[in-house]
Amino acid sequence: MVTKTNHAASAIQAGIDAYRRGELSSAQQSFLLAAQLARHDNSTVTERQALEYAGTVAYRRKQLDIALQCYQTACELATADGAVENAAVATSQIGLILADMGRTNEALEYQLEALAAHRRAANQQGIGASAGNIGLLMISIGKNDEGRAYLEEALSSYMNADDAPGVAMSLYYLGDVARKVGDIHLAMGYLEHAAGIYSDLNDPAGHARVVLLIGNIERNQGNNERAQSLFERALDQYRAVGDDEGCAAAETNLGLVLCATGNVVDARECFRRVEEVHRRLGSEVGLAGDFVNLATADQALGDLASAEAYLSAAHASYLRLGQDGHVALTMSQLGQVFAHQGKVHEAESLFHNALNSSEKLKSEYRAVLTANLAAVELYWGNLVQARTQIFRALLMFREAPDPTGLATCLQLATEILIYLGDLDDAHDLITESIELSNKIGRIEATLESQRLEALLAAEWGDWQAAETLLVRLLERTQENELLMVSSGLIVDLGNVRLLAEKYADAKTCFEVGLAAFSKFKAPRGIASAQSGLGASLAALGWHAEGLELLQRARNKHTQLGARLSTALCDERLGDLYRRCGDNERAKSRYEQAITAYQQCGSRLRSQRLVRFVP
Repeated sequence: MVTKTNHAASAIQAGIDAYRRGELSSAQQSFLLAAQLARHDNSTVTERQALEYAGTVAYRRKQLDIALQCYQTACELATADGAVENAAVATSQIGLILADMGRTNEALEYQLEALAAHRRAANQQGIGASAGNIGLLMISIGKNDEGRAYLEEALSSYMNADDAPGVAMSLYYLGDVARKVGDIHLAMGYLEHAAGIYSDLNDPAGHARVVLLIGNIERNQGNNERAQSLFERALDQYRAVGDDEGCAAAETNLGLVLCATGNVVDARECFRRVEEVHRRLGSEVGLAGDFVNLATADQALGDLASAEAYLSAAHASYLRLGQDGHVALTMSQLGQVFAHQGKVHEAESLFHNALNSSEKLKSEYRAVLTANLAAVELYWGNLVQARTQIFRALLMFREAPDPTGLATCLQLATEILIYLGDLDDAHDLITESIELSNKIGRIEATLESQRLEALLAAEWGDWQAAETLLVRLLERTQENELLMVSSGLIVDLGNVRLLAEKYADAKTCFEVGLAAFSKFKAPRGIASAQSGLGASLAALGWHAEGLELLQRARNKHTQLGARLSTALCDERLGDLYRRCGDNERAKSRYEQAITAYQQCGSRLRSQRLVRFVP
């Protein structure tokens, strides 16, 4: 007689075969069918095994709710059958899933329960697995010392069990902990030991995993060329064993380092290939990360509409997955894209909503959002509020191990201080930012720091130094196809040449910038380029054309609520009327500009114009 149990066993085998072929969706369906057939035949052992398989596949696909349900039922069946070790393993798996769902406290409870069961059974491998999981959870909530102690217990247990893969895995995690606390020498010691064990085991995937982490250490230290080489090596190792997930991880890291060094087009190709892998694997969390990376590349390439679409999709995915930190960061980046498109009110609303999205939001995420709000205040011309916000963010970044975030925050603080006229303090901050940007080796961070250095030189009246630096930066951005960055730099160069009375050269810069920003459909950039072009034309004697462009730019800046930019248009209109001999209109425009600058808190700019108003 053929029973459902026989059918269940066949379904399990079909699932295993599909899993080996990489057909995860089909494998999961087969395992769930097997569990259903075994349940009808009252074969609890077979049902439990099928559910464990199904839970494993669902977990790999990041279908966390399904994985949790499978393992909870498997745990109940094991407990009812008195299969203590199976129950402990299932309990540990439940803890892993809860951790990925952000339910850290519950995850810790399950892992501690599993560890106690393994200790009672003197199961060294089980102790190693649960202790390792607890260690990682402890570290995730900032309890580094307790976490390290559990990881060391895991290492000891695996060594007692003569479990070389477990030893290598523990060394890997201990290396990662040492990396996070800044002990790079210790981290490299652990990781080199782990790499040696994986080599002895002839485990290319395990070895590649270690190589990836070493590559990230190199990247964080600014050794991008070395990091790229390591990521390519890991990618080759994963490809050799047909590990799609490993390939996706390696190629993502490769794309990030290419993006950081300005090779954005190549980076985007990496992210696109990874997206294809995650679609095939059915990994929603993987796809969400791909969308963010693709948006970052498109943003650098000036395709703001595409960046917005990708970020909106990523935001929706992270919301469904309940990953508050990623929700906040995606909202932050989406807000920046909105701001570039002139949708500053929407951006500000996003930043506030992200800050209020969760009371458990980590301080580093709050720092990013607070800095974004400072950028909005700068845009509105609320310089005092902007300074308050940015220094609040700066304090948070100095306490968090995020050098890239700190560099960005220092840059924004510098820009705010330049507008406020605090040039000495701005110089101190930009010096720190340049040193940090060079250390982390991110080209966009370095370019932005040097751009602000040029603007600071311009504020001090050193037009030649500012122009020379901006020309050099433009050459780098154009070599690396950083189109949005180069468009902003060409307008900055135009502004410097305008101040240096190189009107024809300034006109050329603004014409190029206007064409670029028009292509990107970036209204803020368009208005800034129109303002500069209008001022250049007026200085060259084309007063009517200059007046039309300046009025158009002023109307757009007023519509967008950009008070400082509106004041600059008034200042330039004053210059135009003064050149035409219309002193009354010139005086009126200068007075409007002075009032706006004073209201914004821009002391130097208002003082610069007082001489034109008797």
